[in-house]
Amino acid sequence: ARRELAERGPEPLMVSANYVQQTVRSIALLQDMTRNLLRRGRDYGRTPGTPQDGLWDPGASLIIASFNCYAGQRRVISLTENENKISIIIEVPIISHQSGQEVGSGIGAASSQETKHRWRYFTPNELTDMGYTEEQFKTLHKSRNHPGKYGIENPEFQELLNTLTKMASKRAEVDAAEALPGVASVLREMFDPERQGREAKSSKSEPIEEYEGPKWQ
Repeated sequence: ARRELAERGPEPLMVSANYVQQTVRSIALLQDMTRNLLRRGRDYGRTPGTPQDGLWDPGASLIIASFNCYAGQRRVISLTENENKISIIIEVPIISHQSGQEVGSGIGAASSQETKHRWRYFTPNELTDMGYTEEQFKTLHKSRNHPGKYGIENPEFQELLNTLTKMASKRAEVDAAEALPGVASVLREMFDPERQGREAKSSKSEPIEEYEGPKWQ
C-alpha cells in the first residue's frame, strides 16, 4: 500500500467554476458579517500613540465567536524574567465549536522594555524625596508628554508579569481574529485613514464619535 501511494504521488488540485463562485460568495458573506459586527469605540478604535484605528480585544472576541469558534487555552511560547526585564510570548489557538478542532492561532508578545512599562515620571520634588540630586536630574529621561517631569527606569517592573501576560494574550487573540478568512482585508479597508476621511465628508449622518472611555493599551 505504501509503495502504491508513493508511486501515485499527490493528487492534483481540482478547481471548478462552481467551486470558485461558492468560495467568492462565502468570503463576501464573511466580510459583510465582519463589517456589520464591529462598532467603533467598543470593538475597535485609535489607541493613543498609533496612526490609525486598530482592532481591540472585544472586537477580536466578537469576530471569533461569529465564526462559530472560541479561543482555546493559551500556550506560553517564551518567558524571560530576570533582574533587567520581563518578556512573554503567548499563542492563542482558535477552536471550532462544530468540530472541536483547532482551525487557527495567533501570536502576541509583551515586554517590560516597552515605553509605557519601562519609564515612570516624577516631579523634581518627588525625585528629591527619593534621594535624587539636581546633578542627577540632568541625566534623566525627559518626555514631551510629561512636561516638568523626569523619567526613571520603572523600579517596580518586577510586578508587571500579570499585566504583560494579559496584554500578550489579548494581542494574540487579535492576531488570531485577523487571520480568519476575509477579516484582514475588511479591517484594512475600515481602518484606512483616507477612506474614513472620504466617508466622513460624503456622509450626511452624524460624525463618528471619538472613544472617550479608559485609554487602556
